Amino acid sequence: MKTLWVALYISLILILAQSCVVAPPSPMVSFGGSRPVGKYVPELTAASGAGLSLSDKPRGSEMAWYSRFRFGITDKMDIGAEAMGFRFQNNLNLSGKISARYSFKPWLRADIGAGMGDNAYGRSVNGDVGITFGTAKDRVWNPYGTLRYGFAYGLKGTGLKPALEGVELGRLLNSHTFMLNVGAEAKLIPYIYFLAELGFGQVFPVGQRNAAIIYLSGGFSFRLPRKKD
Repeated sequence: MKTLWVALYISLILILAQSCVVAPPSPMVSFGGSRPVGKYVPELTAASGAGLSLSDKPRGSEMAWYSRFRFGITDKMDIGAEAMGFRFQNNLNLSGKISARYSFKPWLRADIGAGMGDNAYGRSVNGDVGITFGTAKDRVWNPYGTLRYGFAYGLKGTGLKPALEGVELGRLLNSHTFMLNVGAEAKLIPYIYFLAELGFGQVFPVGQRNAAIIYLSGGFSFRLPRKKD
């Protein structure tokens, strides 16, 4: 699965690619179409893979993972928790958030999330908003696209472990990120879905040069049968 998944959190590669310390962003991915999971329906998603920072010296992550739990409050709204992490040059990077999604139409959904990040350089508080366009009716393959904006605010701290040699600890650089997620979900058997997603984005560290990122992702979602009202 090494080549199947990375999330926007790959923007932390900019720490090494641009010699600046960027605040860890939230998991800015979609992994699902425009329709929520459904009222009282729990869902568990797991994925893995890799991505690339398109800077002067393109670099990718060694390994990445992502997990998410969601629960339907109504047929139009669900809430959940997301977590992801990856190792890059033996450095562990983690990020998580609480999120909510609301479907205005079967083909139109908005979501918002807030959380925290941690790595070898320090910590951050972060958040993101997004809007997803998908299919109006359920099909074998349901394509979708998401436009997303995220902000990460750097905090002082030692992070998961002491900073790398030559890097001073201090408040990490704030960052703005814009992302386009394009993917599709397909029902394999009842209650099990396959997900594939490709993402392109631009990261703007405050006071530093911006860089583009790209990722390819794949995973599975497991939804339990709908509970009775």
